Amino acid sequence: MTTALTGQGAAPGVAIGRPFIVAPLVTAAADTGPKGPPAVEKARLREALAQAATELHGLAERMRVAAGADADIFEAHAAFAEDPELADQAGSLIDAGQSAIAAVAAAFGAFRELLAASGNEYLAARATDLDDVAARVVAILCGTSRAVDLPDEPCVVVARELTPSQTAEMPRERIAAIVTETGSPTSHAAILARTLGIPAVVGVTGLLA
Repeated sequence: MTTALTGQGAAPGVAIGRPFIVAPLVTAAADTGPKGPPAVEKARLREALAQAATELHGLAERMRVAAGADADIFEAHAAFAEDPELADQAGSLIDAGQSAIAAVAAAFGAFRELLAASGNEYLAARATDLDDVAARVVAILCGTSRAVDLPDEPCVVVARELTPSQTAEMPRERIAAIVTETGSPTSHAAILARTLGIPAVVGVTGLLA
């Protein structure tokens, strides 16, 4: 018996393909190595934030060719990585004994909770953007890759929620459509899907059950 699921249309179009489940981003990670003194951890933090900002400026430039004004999404992400208040908060947590990885997760997480609890749909949708940047910084600190290894043939990307950089960095020719369990049509990932011509449905309750 086939179960019908419903959601909100985020980008127009019809597509057929095999589903491919994308794992959630890691915005916090266990510290697997020895923690250095605060000065060392702060240096690692500064380097990771700077690398994240450089990568995001580069992604903005690449998307400017493909998506025009939507490239500003990644300039805004770069601004998160360059935000002195977030850096200072993470630095204070390092002074209190946390590692750079734990400090990034806590500092970005606290700001995320404020956005998610704002009651404003637009601001709540920006919480995912903050997750996107936090995951990039954590991956840099951990030395891990964020790349999604899609099948060679076009597939229907299935996820709890996709971030803007996940949407932009996956090869367009391998994506038939996007379906997510959460998210909204006003999210930056949905905006990018529309610009890139990728059919998308969001808010499909029970999708990954």
